[in-house]
Amino acid sequence: MRRKRRKSKKRRMRRTSIFKVFIFLLVTTAIFLVSLLFAVPKSVLLDKLLSQRNVHLFADRVEESALGFSLEGVRVLYGSMSVFRFDRLSLGLYPVGVKMLGTCEGGSLFARMSGSLSLEIKNFTCSELVKRAEGRLVISGGVRGRLRLEGLSLRGVSVDAIDLEFTGESFKGVIDYAGMTLTGGGRIKLKKELANSSLDASFRGNLGTLTLKGTLKNISVQLR
Repeated sequence: MRRKRRKSKKRRMRRTSIFKVFIFLLVTTAIFLVSLLFAVPKSVLLDKLLSQRNVHLFADRVEESALGFSLEGVRVLYGSMSVFRFDRLSLGLYPVGVKMLGTCEGGSLFARMSGSLSLEIKNFTCSELVKRAEGRLVISGGVRGRLRLEGLSLRGVSVDAIDLEFTGESFKGVIDYAGMTLTGGGRIKLKKELANSSLDASFRGNLGTLTLKGTLKNISVQLR
């Protein structure tokens, strides 16, 4: 009986020791992560991440917080090409993902990433690519939602407006060009690097056909 009691005591001591070691490692890891969160500037980490994808952020002012940061006077470049500008750009962590809100001249661009990427664009006029953008999109495997672009220039072809409805890997829409209305659609195939996603579409009207083909960063446009 005494031997059995001694063995049971030893087992309990071993379990207690293992539990204590586990708690110690858990607490140590938590302290390290919290220290890292406060010590490392989040804006610097984001800049390094974006630079790997040839995207560069420039800001006049940076404000760091525990779970994010805010930038003022922001310019966003893809390579050497200016893409967006914001009066203020805020990015923060929340329990299941990341949120970003950019505002400029009364318009806004809101993005939420949590497995999928959700975009909400309201009267956004601060882009070198288009004069005005509006829409809601969800990107996850494919693209779903609506997008309207006004004053878009594609390889020297100026489009007055384009309205698109995305339903996964396909889309349809209407283009207003030089007083003409073109209708059609096409397919889009997303890549891990969004700029390398492929596009193949055609829009037809009374006086010709506008075809779009290539990648998002290198689109070939033909008007016949």
